Amino acid sequence: MYDLTLVLKTDLTEERKQEILNYAQETIKKSSLESSEFKINHLGEKKLVLPVKKNLAGDFWQITFSAKPFQTKTLNEKLKIIEEVLRFLLVKLEKDTKGGDKEKN
Repeated sequence: MYDLTLVLKTDLTEERKQEILNYAQETIKKSSLESSEFKINHLGEKKLVLPVKKNLAGDFWQITFSAKPFQTKTLNEKLKIIEEVLRFLLVKLEKDTKGGDKEKN
């Protein structure tokens, strides 16, 4: 399982935000040999501590999905070229002993 956090520009239209999220989802599906489970959460707009690409705030989104490790490289490369994506962080989650997911340290 992986957790992808996206920080998008706040001045985007809802249509453009949806296009970016769908693009990320389709990229994951195309590179995945297995069916991935997706969970998308909107974390809201937040003020940034430091300006990122001259932006003082960002719109935060979290996508949780399953994929194989080599497939994440494609996703990283594709997200880097979208100028409306201010930052992103991809974190591998590992299973805990109770069957849930936890962040890998």
